[in-house]
Amino acid sequence: MRYYKIVTNYILLIILVFGSSEVYAQTEPQKNIETPTLNNNEFERFSSAVQSYFLQQKKFKAEIKKGRESPSQTEDKNVLVNDITRIGINQQEPSIGVMRLENDEKVILSNFNTSEGIYSKSTLGSFTGMAYSFDGGITFQDQGKLPGAENTPQMFFGDPGVKSDGKRFRVSSLLWPRLDAQSGFYAISLSTGEVNTELKKIVFGQPKVTVFSRDFLDKPYLTIDTKTEQTTIYVSYTRFPELMSNGQIELVKSEDGGETWSKPVIVHSEEEDKINQGSYPAVAPNGTLHVTWQRDWHGPNPEIWISKSSDHGKTFEPTKFVAKINKISNRPPVGYSRGSINEFPSITITPQGTILISFIGGNVSGDPDIYVARSTDTGKTWNIAEKPINDDASGKYQFFPWISADQENNVVVAVWYDRRSATTTLPAITDVYAAFSFDDGVTFGQNKRITDVSSDWLKTKSEERFLNFGDYINAEVLDGIAFIVWADGRLGTPDIFLDRKDPNEQ
Repeated sequence: MRYYKIVTNYILLIILVFGSSEVYAQTEPQKNIETPTLNNNEFERFSSAVQSYFLQQKKFKAEIKKGRESPSQTEDKNVLVNDITRIGINQQEPSIGVMRLENDEKVILSNFNTSEGIYSKSTLGSFTGMAYSFDGGITFQDQGKLPGAENTPQMFFGDPGVKSDGKRFRVSSLLWPRLDAQSGFYAISLSTGEVNTELKKIVFGQPKVTVFSRDFLDKPYLTIDTKTEQTTIYVSYTRFPELMSNGQIELVKSEDGGETWSKPVIVHSEEEDKINQGSYPAVAPNGTLHVTWQRDWHGPNPEIWISKSSDHGKTFEPTKFVAKINKISNRPPVGYSRGSINEFPSITITPQGTILISFIGGNVSGDPDIYVARSTDTGKTWNIAEKPINDDASGKYQFFPWISADQENNVVVAVWYDRRSATTTLPAITDVYAAFSFDDGVTFGQNKRITDVSSDWLKTKSEERFLNFGDYINAEVLDGIAFIVWADGRLGTPDIFLDRKDPNEQ
């Protein structure tokens, strides 16, 4: 029965992470966990059970990908990031990191959720994919799954975040070190990617465990403080003391390049009647750390809250209310493959220290639009423009906001999924739009369509039990150019696409 329980819990976690969505004292720094492995007989039985369970999906995948062709980059300004010939047809929830080399060339790393892990024996199911570009995003090399967990009982379980400290890339991910969820640990990992310019490769070693628990850990994201004397990596996440309970926001940090990690610090404690989820950390130029998240997800009054730390993540000040969210969790856009959708905010901090948070606002019973909350006093007070930054008059859905500020140029980009082109007969037509700000986030200009081909989510095929378009999209600005990534359905299944947008171009 042991392998049956393993498969059951394995599939349950796939559904929770991809198809839906007590801090204990630790006496020493976090380190890699010694985890028991399956014996050969158990491994074969486990593998056979999983392969049998998803056999129908493999046939489905082959039919879907038959006849698909990668778009020509000479004809298509949007760039396909993942390799569509690889097994596994679902790619979503991308993150992006951009690094400038000494010759001013750009290296780009994108990590994303991938269903390739369903079919792999070598990693016992790893769901964090990766692709990189050494030509500034013109072409990408899809490396399959994030390396480092091969032939071990550890599995990357998606929800990746990626940042560059200017010398290397850091990737956070969910990590499931043991296959038996009833007796194993949930964990969050940090992988370091060294850039080899001669071979044009990003080389990853073994992941480090930042935090582990028998509680369910979800939605990790990272930021790196490179502005102060000591480079510090921060990872925030949600801990659910009971599976899918109300959750509390926590944070861990490393001051030695990810080798060792602090004890978890509570940013916002679990509440009896409100779900806290979707946290994102950001560091101000003076080293002050801010963490924002959604409070009361799935509740009647979802809101954005924020807390700050002035001592490098050791303690956090009392949390503050930022803005009300236009609740769409129970009314997802047409074609979304789950009955509920996330409404997480996104945060960035400009070189001037201005905090900007993009979120879904507007009439709480009607049209969801994209707004930006702005604070110039370290989060004490907030200003929100009366009008949204999306400039359509269609009354259609805008969702999955992301915002990013160039740390050397006065450029801010806000991006989101947009349904302004949807019609009564084609209600799931979806694009990505962007708006730029050049005045520290006070105003945003005319919207720019990022996708050159719309996606029809009702015609996008997805593997059973996998969320088709994930929970978020992503962007980063460097040297005044926005690098935007999203899950796209133009080829018939969810794939990752990128666009490089110069705000001065029409």
